[in-house]
Amino acid sequence: MICYHTGMRIGECFGLDLKHDIDFDRHTISINRQMQQNLNGEWIYKNPKYDSIRTLKIGSTLESLLKSEISVVEMNRIRYGEYYTKTYVDLENHLHWLQADQEVPDGYSEVWPLTKENGEMLTPNHMKYCTRIIKKKLGYDDFHPHCIRHTHGTILAENGVPIKTIMERLGHKNIKTTIERYITNTDKMQDQAVALFEAAIK
Repeated sequence: MICYHTGMRIGECFGLDLKHDIDFDRHTISINRQMQQNLNGEWIYKNPKYDSIRTLKIGSTLESLLKSEISVVEMNRIRYGEYYTKTYVDLENHLHWLQADQEVPDGYSEVWPLTKENGEMLTPNHMKYCTRIIKKKLGYDDFHPHCIRHTHGTILAENGVPIKTIMERLGHKNIKTTIERYITNTDKMQDQAVALFEAAIK
């Protein structure tokens, strides 16, 4: 839902810090990093693709979902107590997991990523299960998690949002990428073009 409502890349979505990257007063979500696996299989934080650090406006639907998720996390932290798994990032942006009763090494900062009930961090690999469900059970054979991002861009374009705004939301380096790869020329857009032309010549 976060990706659907913002157009964020999957790695950016899992790189969110629920405690620090969402501003409910300003109705914004900040994309400051992405989660990636390095060659050693370790999960790390890196800058978003093209260094596209940005802040996006979000609507009430996503805000409500995020508030609910944060409340669930807070309740689970109390419920699991010393057995809750907390996530930390070190000075080299490597991610680490410690139970709540363990001593935290110097240089570790706690982050609030998307998690399972017991605090175990979710990663982009967890999207593989969702993708299998969508492909096998729902029958969308061509689905890929990136499709959610394309859908966000297309919905905005269909409803008249300027391409520059879409480009900035998606964090593209240039507008050509947005137009060529992310904006599908739908029937709705074709119908709108005809309706606008008809209105203009009357």
